[in-house]
Order: sequence, then C-alpha cells, then structure tokens
Amino acid sequence: MRELERLKDSRDVSLAVTLAMIHAHKKAKDVDRDAIKELETRVKALVKESGEVGLHQGALVMWHIGKHDKARDLADKLLKLKGDSCDGLALRGWIDLTSGREAHAKKAGRYFEEALKPFQDDANKTHLEGLLGLCAFHQAISLDLSAALDVINKAVVLFPSFCPVHEVKTEILMGLGDWEGVNDAIRHCQSVDSNAVRALYHQCLYTLAKQGRYDDAAGMLGQLIAQLDATEPNNHEAFFIMSQAPARLAGRHSLVLQQTRTMLDRAIKIAGETAKLLNEQALQVFRRDHIREAGKTYKKAMANDETSVDGLTGLILCQILVGQLDDAEQQIDFLQEVQQTTGRTAQLAYLRALLASKRQQSPQSIVALLDEATQLHLEALKGQAVGPEFYLQLDPEFVLDLVKLYLQYCPSEPPAQGDSPTPVLAKASKLLEFLTKHVPGCVEGLYLLARAKYLSGLLTAAQSGAQYCLQLNKGYADAHLLMAQIQLQQNNLASANQSLQAGLSINFEVRDMPMYHVINARVLAAEGKHGEAIKALTTAMALPGVKRSYQTVQGAKKKVRKTITMSDRVTVFLSLAEAYETTGNSDEAQKVIADAKSEFENTPEAVRITIAEADLAVKRHEVDSALMSLRSITPDMPYFVQANEAMAQIYLHHRKDKRQYVACYKAMVDAAPTLHARMLLGDAYMGIQEPEKAITVYEAALKEDPRNGILASKIGNALVRTHDFTKAINYYESAVRGGGQAALRIDLARLYLKLKQVDKAQKVLDAALNREDKQPDSLESMMQDVSFHQMQAQLHQTSGNGSAAATALRDGLSLQRRVLARVSTEQPESLKEQQQLAATICMALADHSMEQKDTSAAIAAYKDALSYNESSGEAMLALAQVHKKQGDMEAAQFQLSTLLHSNSVVNEEAKTQAAIDMADIMFRKHEYETAVFHLQQLLERNPEQYRALASMIDLLRRTGKLEACQKHLAAAERACDRPESHPGLAYCKGLVERWQHRPNSALLHLNKARRDAEWGVDALYAMIDVCLNPENDTVGGEAMTNKPDQEALEVGAQTASKLINELLAFNEGDTLRFKSRQNHILLMRRNNKDDFERALQGFTQLANVYPDHVAPILGIARAHVLMRNAPKARQQLKRVAKMDWSHEEAEEYEGAWLLLADLHVSNGKFDLAQELLKKVLQHNKSCSKAWDYMGYIMEKEQSYQNAAELYANAWEYSGRNDPSTGYKLAFNYLKAKRFVDAIDVCHRVLEVNPDMSKIRKDVLDKARAGLRM
Repeated sequence: MRELERLKDSRDVSLAVTLAMIHAHKKAKDVDRDAIKELETRVKALVKESGEVGLHQGALVMWHIGKHDKARDLADKLLKLKGDSCDGLALRGWIDLTSGREAHAKKAGRYFEEALKPFQDDANKTHLEGLLGLCAFHQAISLDLSAALDVINKAVVLFPSFCPVHEVKTEILMGLGDWEGVNDAIRHCQSVDSNAVRALYHQCLYTLAKQGRYDDAAGMLGQLIAQLDATEPNNHEAFFIMSQAPARLAGRHSLVLQQTRTMLDRAIKIAGETAKLLNEQALQVFRRDHIREAGKTYKKAMANDETSVDGLTGLILCQILVGQLDDAEQQIDFLQEVQQTTGRTAQLAYLRALLASKRQQSPQSIVALLDEATQLHLEALKGQAVGPEFYLQLDPEFVLDLVKLYLQYCPSEPPAQGDSPTPVLAKASKLLEFLTKHVPGCVEGLYLLARAKYLSGLLTAAQSGAQYCLQLNKGYADAHLLMAQIQLQQNNLASANQSLQAGLSINFEVRDMPMYHVINARVLAAEGKHGEAIKALTTAMALPGVKRSYQTVQGAKKKVRKTITMSDRVTVFLSLAEAYETTGNSDEAQKVIADAKSEFENTPEAVRITIAEADLAVKRHEVDSALMSLRSITPDMPYFVQANEAMAQIYLHHRKDKRQYVACYKAMVDAAPTLHARMLLGDAYMGIQEPEKAITVYEAALKEDPRNGILASKIGNALVRTHDFTKAINYYESAVRGGGQAALRIDLARLYLKLKQVDKAQKVLDAALNREDKQPDSLESMMQDVSFHQMQAQLHQTSGNGSAAATALRDGLSLQRRVLARVSTEQPESLKEQQQLAATICMALADHSMEQKDTSAAIAAYKDALSYNESSGEAMLALAQVHKKQGDMEAAQFQLSTLLHSNSVVNEEAKTQAAIDMADIMFRKHEYETAVFHLQQLLERNPEQYRALASMIDLLRRTGKLEACQKHLAAAERACDRPESHPGLAYCKGLVERWQHRPNSALLHLNKARRDAEWGVDALYAMIDVCLNPENDTVGGEAMTNKPDQEALEVGAQTASKLINELLAFNEGDTLRFKSRQNHILLMRRNNKDDFERALQGFTQLANVYPDHVAPILGIARAHVLMRNAPKARQQLKRVAKMDWSHEEAEEYEGAWLLLADLHVSNGKFDLAQELLKKVLQHNKSCSKAWDYMGYIMEKEQSYQNAAELYANAWEYSGRNDPSTGYKLAFNYLKAKRFVDAIDVCHRVLEVNPDMSKIRKDVLDKARAGLRM
C-alpha cells in the first residue's frame, strides 16, 4: 500500500494505481470500507480524465486481478478514444481470450490481427503483445498449432533474447509432438538466461514425458526449487502449479515425488492449508503408496471445503483400498447424486468399477464402468494441446489404474493359435497407445502395452515394445520377465533364460517376484528338467505373501500395499500343480489344487483354479469330472468365457460332439451377447465347417459395430468358404465403398486373383493406391500402401510378370524405408515389426533375383533383409543355400553356423533346415561324424523333428550306417503321441524300409503319409519310385539284370499312374520331378514303343527347360537304352559324369552313374565302370547295386574271394533281402571254398524266398558236399 501511495498522483498510472489499491484493501486482513469507498469515487473521476496510457494501464490491472468485465470496459473506452491503438487492441484480445467465455474468446483473434496490421509491410517490426496473443489464440481457440508455430517463429526471429517467446515455442512444439524441437527450444531459452525458471520447468517435463529419466528429472526439480526460492520465494501459485504436472508424470518415482512434495510444502507455508493445496498434497502422498496418510489429508481438505469433489473422490479411493467398502459405497452414492447436476466424471466411474471389483461383481458390469470412465476421460482431453495443463488432465497414473483394472479381466496367457483375443485387451491397448503416444517416456505404460500385445498373441509387437521399454530403463524387472515369457512362447529357451538372468543381474530383487520363478520353471520344464522346475516353483511358493496373503503396515505413515497380486499367487499354485502332474505325481498336484481352492475360495481367481482342475482331469482322461467342474462356472462369475471355451474343446476333441461344442459358444452369447462372444460363436461354426451359420452370426455382430474391419473380413472369408464367390465379391465391394479398411481391399484383390480375374484385382489395388481419402504424409496411410504394393507384387508374380512384381516390391521397400524413419520416433514400440516387414520385402526381391538367376542381386537382397532383421533364420538359410549352389562352402558354412548358434528368436523350421544343410556340407567335406553330430543334436532336443530325422536316415544310409537310425526312430516313437498314425514318423519308417529292400512294407508306411498336407508330396513321390523300381535295379541296365517281369512292371506302372494323379491336388503338376516321373511311368510299359517315344520327347522338352538338371538327362539315357540305342545313351550319361554332385539330385546322379557303369560293364570296360562305381560309393556307401557291380567285375575276373567280399557288402546293404544278391554271394563263397558261409547265406535266401530252387541245387547241395569231403 505504501508503494502504491507514492504513485497514485502520477498522471499515466493514477487510474491503475487506484484500482490496485482498492484490490489491496479488499485483500487485507482488516478491510477499510471507508477507504475503499473513497478510492472508488476517485476511480470514477479518473476514468473520465485518463488518456490512452492511463486507460491502458488501468485495464491491465483489472485484467491481471481477474476482473475481465471491468477490464473490457476500460479497453473499450481506450479504443473509442483511439481506435487504432495497438496496445489497446492487443489488450482487448487478451481480455477476451482469457475471459472464460467462448463467444468472447472466438472474437479475440480479430483484435490481435488488427493490432498487427500496421506492421504487415515491415518484416523487422511487430507488436510483441499482439504477436503473442495471436499465437495463444491459435493454440487455445482455433487449435491450429502449425499456425501458432509460424507466428511464434516470427517472434523468435525478432526477439531472440526474450525468453518468453522461446518458452511459448517450447509448449507449441510439445503440442505438435516434435520432441527434438522441444529440446532445441529449451536449449535456446537457457542460452539466453541460464536461470530461466520456465525453461527449467519445461526441461523437467521433457525429461519425464519423453525420456522417462526420473532420477535426472528429480535433480532438475531440485534446481527449479532453488530458482523459485531465489526469484519468487512468495509466489505460492508458482510452487503449486509447477509441482502438479511433474507429480503426474513421475511414474510413482519416490525422488520426483519427494521434490514435488517440497514445492507443495512451500506453497502451503505461504498460502496456508487451503482445500486445493491439501487435495494436491493428499494425491502426491497417495502416489507414494502412503494410503492411510493420504486419506487423513483428504479428510482435512474436506473439513476446509465440504464441497470439494476432488477431496471426496480421493477419500473414497483410499477407503476402497484399505477395505472400508461400506463407507466408500455410501460416499459414492452421495457423489452420484451431486454429479447428476454437475455432470459425470471419469473418476467416479472408475471408483464404481473398483468397488464392484472388490465386491466381486460380474466382469461385464465392471468392464462397462471402465468403458464409461475411459470415454469420459478421453472426451475431457479432446482438443487440448500437449503441455503442462494437458498432462495435469491426462494424469498418466489414473490411465494406468484404468488399464490395470481392465487387465484383471483378461486371460493371463496368450490365446491359442486361431483363437481371438478378448476385446478387453483391445480396450486396454487403445488406452495405452493414447498414453504412450503423448507420454513416450512412461515406462510402465510401455510395459503394459507390450504385455497387452503379448496377451493378444502379437508376439513380435510385444517383443519390440519390451525391448523399447528396456532401452529406457534397463533395470525394469517386469520388462525382463515379459521378454522371457515372449521368448518362451516362441520356444526360444536359450534367449528366455538369458532374459531371466539379465533381469536378475540388473535387479537382484527380481528373485522376490513370484513370476520370475514361474517363468524360470517353464523354461526348465521346456528343457525337460521337470525336477528343477518343481524346485523353482516351490521357491516361489515359499516367498512371503504367496502361499498366504498378507498386508504390511510400515512406519508411522501406515503404508498399506498389497505386495503380490492375487493373480500372480494363483499362477504359482497352478504352475506347481501342472508341474507335479507332468511328472506323474497326481497326488501332489491334487493337494496343491486343494490348497489353492481353500486359499482363494470366494475370490475372482477361484474360477481359474476350477478351470485348471478341469484341465488336469482331462490330462488324466477324467473327461466327465472335467466337464462337471466346468459346468459349475455360471455366467455371473469371472472367467466364464474361458471356462466355456475349455468345455467346448473337450466336447470337440475328446467327445467328438460338434453339437455340444457349438452349444458352449451359444451359452456365452446367451449370457452376454457381446461382440466378442458372437465372434467366438462364428469362429466355432467356421471350425466345424458350417460357414453359412457363421455368416449369420457375424452379420448379427456387424450390426453392433458396422465399422469393424475384422468382422467384415471374417464374413468375406466365410462367403468364400461357401464358394458363393459372386456374393463374396459383392460384399467386399460394398464394404470397400463404405470406407473399408486396407485388409478388405487386399482380401477382395486376393479373391479376384483366386478367380483368375487379374485385371479386376489390379483395378482394386490401383484404386487403393490412389484412394481419395489418402493422406500421403500419414504414417498409417504409408503402411497401408506398403501392403498394397506387396499384394501387387503377388498379383504380377502369379500372372507371370516377374519384372512388374519386382518393381512393385521395390516401390514397397522404398516406402517402407520412409515408414521406418518415422516409426523409430513416432511409434518406437512398432519398430521391430516394421523392420521385419522390410526384411520380408527384401526376401521377396531376393527370391525374384534367384528366379532370374541373378545371384549377385539375390545375395545383396538377402543381406539387406539381414540388415533389417539380423535374426531372420529364413534370410540366413537362403543366403547359405545361394553360397552352397555357387560352391562357396565356407561362406555357406559361416551363415549356417551363425544361424545354428543364434540365441535370437529363429524359426524352428529354419534351424532344422540349417542343421540338415550343415550336415550335407560336412558330408561333402567327408567329415561324416560332424555331419551326424549336427542332426543328432537337433534330434536329441526334439526327437519329433521328422524333417531332421528323414535327413538323418539319408545321411546314415550314405555313410553306410543305416542300422544306426533305429535308435532315432525308437526315440521318435516314444515321444510321439500317435506313433501308429503320425504321417512324419510313417514317412521316415517308409524310407528305412525302402532302403532295406522291403518294398511292400515301405509302401504300407508311406501310404499313411500320402494324404497329409506336409508329408503327402514326399510320400507320394517315394511310393511312385518304389512302384516303378521295387528292387532298386538299374533301370535300363542289362549287365547283371535279369529279364524283368512284364506283368509286375505293368502293375507297378498302373499304380504309379494313380498315385501321380494325386499329386495334382498338391499343385505339383508343373514341377520337374512330377513331369520326370510321368515320363518314367511311360518307360516302365516295356511292350509299347510309342510310350518310349513319348517319354523320350517329354524328357527332351524337360532338358530344354532345365538344362542344368540331371533328371531329364537320365530319362533321355534310359529311353535310348530301352530303345536299343546304347551309344546315344552313353553320350548323354558322359555329360552327367562331368557335372558336380548335388544333394538335391543325389538319386538322379546315382542312377546315371550306375547306368553308365552298366554300359561299360556290358562292353567289358571294367576299369571305367569301377571309377564310376567308386564315385557312387563315395556319395552313398549303402548303394547295394554299386557293391553288386563291383562284385560282378571281380567274379568276371575270377577273383572269387574279392568278389565274395564285395557281394557281402551288397548283401548287407540290401538288408539281406535281395535273393539275386544272396545267390551271387553264396555262389562266390562256394567258389572260394567258404562252404559254411555259403550255407548260411543259402538259408537266409530260402527263408526270404522259399521257391528259389536254383540256389538249393547250384550252391546249397554242393556246399554241403564240400563240407563232407
């Protein structure tokens, strides 16, 4: 007052000073009414007398003390006095903008523009207040942040040393999400004034919201407090306001909350314990988990202001968490009455949901309340630009509380393949995506989003999110555990174990988390270490708070917190029960389940235990007991949907009752006709091949959510399944016209392609790429265009236009690179997924280059794929195979070794093929033991790797140790749950029987696999080969071959003809091996010369198409031999002799070398024949026919002892089943005077072939006679 008294007679400020004095008097402890009256009289006179400056200063005072109407009156008087006053226009704009009245605020922009008009033609001058006002107008009213940025940039250029312009620019850039720009603006401001309070405040927000560096932010808050103490020690509003947003962004970090509490204490010390300050203090205390202390503070705030809604809301939350549910319910009822007039709030809806959860009410009602809370919360934020006020309203911790409550009503494991995730996860994910978009440094939000993706079955996205979470905070234990869970789900045991150990090494307290031991146990169980798994779970059970619930009350502040969630506790019990059941200890398993039922009786988790109990009953084949348990779960209970799904699976797989299977899903719809329940029912109908009923259900669901792209796609797919293609096309076209999603356009294009309507498919994709609503700079739009380019490539590839396909892929890759550049900053949690997509496109380009025989381009593309996804097993494998084809075995071996020793998530199929290829390389290098070792390692880990087993059989055959494969077959049989009928196992058994010269037994086993989608093709080709050559003879050879049985050949050819037609269903009609077998069938019809000519013509055509392949050459040679044209056959076969052996055509090389050797033997060129036969044996030591020829040559040279040894090998490798070889061996034993050996062989031959009287007469009788002599 004394300061103002000195200025009251100053002409220019007299009005302003008088108005300020009135305000000061009114704020005084003892109000002097007479003085105020006298001053008000003076004001009336001064208003009439004041000029432009006086009115402006008076209006400013009124505006600053919040008297907007009086400030507007004074500003209007000023503008009447001088209508073009820039100061007056700018001030009038500010008054309207901050008046709180929308109608006035919308007019503010006009005043600011008028204030700036005189400076339009001078780029070096402006009106600062008008410029800042126009900027604020764009921020708050027109919501055009780009325009605001343009305005403030002009201010920055003209006033570079004025801190406020940099501060305003910081907040605008924050609203635009330009975090790099935010950081630059803060630095510029601090370069002007290193002690700028607002810049330090913004830096703190940037550190919390963008970077999630809580420790650094706590230090910055300490500096901020020091600056406020130095510059504005009595400004309680500054301390209060600047404590709020950091407290909301603190992530419950104790150091940050400690600093914000210090700021709040300063405000309370200055202004006293007002309700507003006490409510904020209670909230911050609550965020530090001091719930009882927070409740007391809320009560104190309520005592100061009984109408405080924030105080009542906070108090109710504390009451619920400490178990005072009845009191909380009464308060909620009161609050609901109040809000009938004031309007609903998200906080009240959340409190009702939380109370309903504590009261164990139905999940549907709780989720509905959470939906209401989410909707209200997001609506309140609509239109707000990101900044301090936005963070205050957003309140990330409140959002996380909503999400955590949502997740309580989601399954604890990802859905089975083909199943839809619960829609509650989509709701939680949507909320988390909103949160992490605006607060990318919210570590817990990122973790929960990754967990929601994991629970939805989106493992790649979940892994990417968990990795980003760990980039921000390496010590975040939950993220390490989630990473381990994801890797375990991907069957990557080594990486899962590494993630667990990494979490433990960074944060030793991980051992106190039950889920650490649960995941560790699952890893151990997957490795077959069931005893250790049980120990790990027993350790988890012994942790405080797991077996028995407890709450801790700590210190005078009475900190109350549930240390372990009920869900985690139940998971430990159920995991231990499952572990005992796996080891056959059913009694212990049942005891654990009984303990769990007792401990969690009348809790929401009790239903989980019932479901687990039913699952264990099914494993013990107690199906009736399982169904009885599941039927006890009623619709009002949690996990009703999961229980019915489990019951449905029992009916389908164990009872084979499709009617009851569908009835379970109908019960879900009847109990709660939600969109998710209808989708599950539709999926159930699709699963039992009733697409018409599925369509009816999907269409009913679509009426509830007409914009649901997933449902629309399901309907389209169902229509395709009914083969009503016209209706499917009409449906897709209608959906696309209605603004359908990208997936629907691709489905439509794919359907046109399936119907061979290529032009229409192309039109759909062209329209998609040139759509009217396309936003070229939108990240989502760019991602959609990438998928359209991929589909275009597929379209061109199918229609035979490889160059156009490559162009589409290159366009897609170019666009995907732009996507990657933006995703890394805008959606970092999606980075890994987008990198994998780029790798997929590179792989497609590489495959195209391989088709064009451009290996250099293919290698470059495969390397590009690895640059985007360094753990891509497919890329490493393909690159290795290219090097292998080029003969660069070292480079191939390097790639394969990298793949086999990779701890990253690698496709198990790729690792299997890598082991097979590595074994092949080692075989070629004559490192046979190493070759076997690679496959053996794979089979020891998983005996049911039938591809590897088939390769092991082939490798052991080629190394002459075929009998060793029996132990691997036995291990596979033990591991297989259906050893009598599994197609992979049957195929492997068929191979062994074939190579041991038991054709009938081979056909029996192969027949079990011939209709299987995975094994059918290989099984059919093997059956055809057995039918065409059951004795593994040299087709066309005559040196040792007996005259063939024409009738048997004809029967074999007829059977092969029937089998080859079955291959057409597998789309094999255009392949080399299909056409080669077709022509070989013609050759087996030995009495028809026209068939020979047709076969020769067919093989010749194949040789023109496949000049580098052996199969056509061998076919031509066999045709010439059968047509009595041996010289031409020899000419063809000599070409093969000069070619490098390859594993892919090993049988063809062997057949060609044997036929050429046969021709040499027939001409008496034994030395040339022996060279070829050694070549055969080098690559296949078990080739009985090669040993047979070698013995025949020795016999011709009358070296009977040597011949006998060679024939003995042929006999052994034929499985002692070939009577012709047995005869020759016995005969040469006789000639070598080894009578006992001759007699033994004769007995074996007669055992297999009792009608072979020739061996009895020629060998057996003579050998017996020889013994008597």
